[in-house]
Amino acid sequence: MKNTIFIWLVILIILSFYVVAQSRADISINLIQSNRPPFNVGETFTYEATLHNNNPIDSANYDIEHTIKGPNGAIKKEYTNQILGARESKVYREEFAIDAAGSWSVSIKVLSLDDPYEKNNQAALEFTSYENIIGNKFIQKSTNRNLVLSILIAIFTIIVIMFVNDRIKDLNKHKKSN
Repeated sequence: MKNTIFIWLVILIILSFYVVAQSRADISINLIQSNRPPFNVGETFTYEATLHNNNPIDSANYDIEHTIKGPNGAIKKEYTNQILGARESKVYREEFAIDAAGSWSVSIKVLSLDDPYEKNNQAALEFTSYENIIGNKFIQKSTNRNLVLSILIAIFTIIVIMFVNDRIKDLNKHKKSN
């Protein structure tokens, strides 16, 4: 009898550890960018973060922290008290305006007290943005360059015409004198 009670007690303890281990959240995150390079100033950058509850039970409350670092500083967005059902996924689609040329990084963290697996709770991506070379600055530089080239060609043509005209006059004088 004592052995049977001891065996049942051991089984209950093992099951309780299993249930406690299974009740802990395991949220993973995947981060992807939606648009393709090149990334130009003035465009909108779009990204998606997919959160997945890897457990067969609902997760506890968790918070999501988005951090966008660019040439002009950092921006943070937070979503609090989020819940994912058992084996459920949720997609967060975000976008922001690229307001300067330079290096950018987007990072997302899931903050949960119940999730012991922190390595898969964060994701990041980086990109570099550039000035739009097809914009007004490029056209203005191209127009100025074309104007300068046109003036130089016109001056060269006038000099050639003047030289040729002088040579023709000299030849005509030389013919009259002979």
